[in-house]
Amino acid sequence: MYGRGLAALVAVLGVGACLGPNPWFEAGEDETVVDETTGQGDGDGDPSGDGDGDPSGDGDGDPSGDGDGDPCMNGVQDGDETDLDCGGSCSPCAAEQDCLIDQDCASAICEAGSCAAPSCSDGITNGDELETDCGGSCRFCEHSALVAKLSGTTESALFGVDTAMFDDGGFAITYVDPDLGVQVRWFDQYAFAKGSAVHAVPEISDSNFYTLSLRAGSARADDLVHLALNGTDAMSTNVDSFAATLDPSELLGRQPIYQGDIAVNESALDVDDELAALVWNLGGIIRLRHYDYAMAVDLGAPQTANPEFGLRPAKHPTVATRDGLTVVAWSACDPIETKQCDIELRRYDGGWLDNSPVVLGLPLGNYLTSRVAIAADGRVALTTWRRDENQVPHTYAAMFGADFNLEGWWLLQGNLGSTFTPSPVVVALSDGSFAMAWSDADDQRVHLRRYIGADVPLVDDVGDEAPWPASAPNPGWVGLATHGNLLVAAWTATNADHYVVQGQVLSF
Repeated sequence: MYGRGLAALVAVLGVGACLGPNPWFEAGEDETVVDETTGQGDGDGDPSGDGDGDPSGDGDGDPSGDGDGDPCMNGVQDGDETDLDCGGSCSPCAAEQDCLIDQDCASAICEAGSCAAPSCSDGITNGDELETDCGGSCRFCEHSALVAKLSGTTESALFGVDTAMFDDGGFAITYVDPDLGVQVRWFDQYAFAKGSAVHAVPEISDSNFYTLSLRAGSARADDLVHLALNGTDAMSTNVDSFAATLDPSELLGRQPIYQGDIAVNESALDVDDELAALVWNLGGIIRLRHYDYAMAVDLGAPQTANPEFGLRPAKHPTVATRDGLTVVAWSACDPIETKQCDIELRRYDGGWLDNSPVVLGLPLGNYLTSRVAIAADGRVALTTWRRDENQVPHTYAAMFGADFNLEGWWLLQGNLGSTFTPSPVVVALSDGSFAMAWSDADDQRVHLRRYIGADVPLVDDVGDEAPWPASAPNPGWVGLATHGNLLVAAWTATNADHYVVQGQVLSF
C-alpha cells in the first residue's frame, strides 16, 4: 500500500521531479521500514522490520548472526566473557574458571585469575549457604540467640527434657521438676517464652519420668502437644502409662496407654498427622498400639514387637512413625546377665514387615535410652548409649536404607568419663540428613552433627556443627525437634548453681 501511495505522488509531481528527504524517516535510526499509518519507525534499529533489533533479519535477536539468540550461550568465549559463556556481562563462572574480578565468579571470589570454590569459612554468603558461612552444606545458623534458661523460676534440679516444634517455628519443651512434676512451656521461633511453664498432668504422681516424650499435634499450627509419661492415678494399682494432650491454656485430655496389673516403667509415643504410635515395656515385653486422634479410637489390638521376650527380655523402648510406617526399637538383654544387651528394631505397617527383629550387633553392654527417626524416603537412623563395666558412657549411632538393610553403626563418642547421661537423640531433617545430638560433661558441651550416611557427616570439615559455645556445665538430657528448615535443641545444664533447661533455635 505504501508503494502505491508513492507512485501516485510521483505522478502528481511529474516524472522529472526530485524527491526530497523522507519526512517519515528519523536520522540516526539506520532503519527504512516505517508504519504507513503513523509514519514512524519502530525504533529498534533493524531495517528488516521484524522488531527483534537484529539487522541480520534472521529473527533471533542476536546481532552476531549465529542464530543462538544469546551471546552468553553460543559456545564461544566472546564479548567481555572471562571464560567460556561466563563472566563479564554473562552469568558468573564456576570454580576454577578464569576471572578478572570477584563478580565474575559464582563464589564471588576471584583469586589469581581463577574462581575459587565456595567454602564455609570465606566470609561471603555463597554456594548453598543460608547466611554467611552457615546453612546448606555448612554448619547450622543461629536462628535465635542461645537461651541460658528456658525453664521457669524453679530452683529444683530439672531432668528428662524433650521438645516439639510447630509450623511457625515455635516450639514447646517438657521437663521434670521434682517439686512440681512434669512441666511444659511454649516459645516462639526466636525462643521468647509465650507464658509461664504449666503443670502438665497434676493428677498423675509417683512417676518414672526419665522417658518423657513430647510431640506436636497433628495440625502443627495450634500449639497442641501430646505427651507420654508413666505414673499412677486414682484408678492405678501399679505404675501405668498415659498419654496427655494439652495446649498453653489447659489440659485437653488424658488417656491410659496401658493400665493393669503389671507395672510399666517406660513408654514413648510419636505422632504423624492424626496417627499416634505408642509403645511400652510390659515386664520385658514391648507392646505397640496405634491411636487415631481425629476419631479418638484405637486402631486394632496391641501388638508384641519382640516375640522372643523370654530368651531376650527387653527394656527402654522407643518409637517413630511416618507416612504409615512405624519403627520400634529397644534394648534386648540376657535374662541372667541383665546388663549384657544389644539393640533390636522392627517395622510395622498394618502388620509386622519383618519376620523377626533386626539385631544391630553392637558391643554387648547396658544400653539405656535410645531414639529412632524416619526420613521422608524411608531411611531410618538410631542413637543409643551404654555404660561399660567401669560405668563409663559411650554413644553410638546406626543407619538403615529405605529397604531396612543396615548400612552400618558407628561410635559417636566414647569414653565420656562421666556419670552424667549423654542422652543421644536423633531427628530426620527436611534436607534429607539426620541431626544427632548428645551431651559431653567432660567438655562441658552439647555436641550436634548431621549425617547423610553411616558415619558420613554432611559437613566434613568440622567436628561439631553446634554454634553455641562450650559453656554448658554438667550437660545432661537432650531434646531435638524440627520443622521446615528449623531445628530446636534443648538440654539440661547447671546455671547459677541450679540445674536448668537451656536451648537454641537453629536454621539450615
